Amino acid sequence: MPELFFNGFSEQAIDDLEYNMLALLDKAAPLEELLKALEACFSTDEIEHDYDSIYELILMKIKRLALKRCVFIKG
Repeated sequence: MPELFFNGFSEQAIDDLEYNMLALLDKAAPLEELLKALEACFSTDEIEHDYDSIYELILMKIKRLALKRCVFIKG
């Protein structure tokens, strides 16, 4: 994983969802766009009946990727 603020690279363990998020974030994207694109990672039943949990999971993954310096959140 390239380091955002330092020279060089570091290894970071990521799961499938985080990998998909990084693949989708090859350019800046608003949260709504990322959520819509990640719907393909979940079943229709999960989206219809447990969207709040999916939303919370994605927010947790974004925070995790930010802490690992894999993504930058523009404020």
